[in-house]
Amino acid sequence: FMKQSEDFVADQFFLRDGWIAVKLKSDSIIGRQTSNGVILGKEGFLIEDSAAPIEASFEKNLSAIRTFAAAHPDISIVMSVAPNAVSVCDQLLPANIPVRDQNQDLDAVKDALSSSLTYVDLRDALSAHKEEYIYYKSDHHWTSLGAKYAFEELAKSLVTEEMTTDIGVADPMQFLKQYTVTECVSGTMASTSGAFSVKDPIDIYVYEMDEFQYVVEYTDEQRKSTS
Repeated sequence: FMKQSEDFVADQFFLRDGWIAVKLKSDSIIGRQTSNGVILGKEGFLIEDSAAPIEASFEKNLSAIRTFAAAHPDISIVMSVAPNAVSVCDQLLPANIPVRDQNQDLDAVKDALSSSLTYVDLRDALSAHKEEYIYYKSDHHWTSLGAKYAFEELAKSLVTEEMTTDIGVADPMQFLKQYTVTECVSGTMASTSGAFSVKDPIDIYVYEMDEFQYVVEYTDEQRKSTS
């Protein structure tokens, strides 16, 4: 309760956003490369540094995954870990800024799990498109385009019930059209750093076939909609 109360007070602090923005401005004037722990990258990108995993939790999670895979040998298990922008889009980092190399963590996961399941390493697939808009400027998540490239790589290892051989999902992006649904989203890196002017568009990929129907379920309201 006390922790939640502290978080609420911090979030509702009087003129909080204004004070954060002032701090960002002063940091920029004196040439700082970070603001509230957020890296002020090139081309307006706000980048989250890679944090070291908690060793005990890291090993516990890996052990749980191996145990699950061993308990279900009849299931084809495909797994991947999404790399952060700080590891993939290194060209956006300020010159000479010290960042933690996330690759050692991803290598550790790959080495620990590759013998238990099908592990798909996404680093090369994403790095091949690192000059494209695959991570948001204002947030730590990958964009829909980044997710598209990741899915295309994962699809090579995915098998549907209709398939008799391990050939993956054929033409995973077939019949999909890209649409921009908003141009002005501001993510967590923007609010943390104070760079509230940094905005992102969000794209979606929609099937252009009449036989596909989308149903949105509102669990709290206990209703469904096809809109």
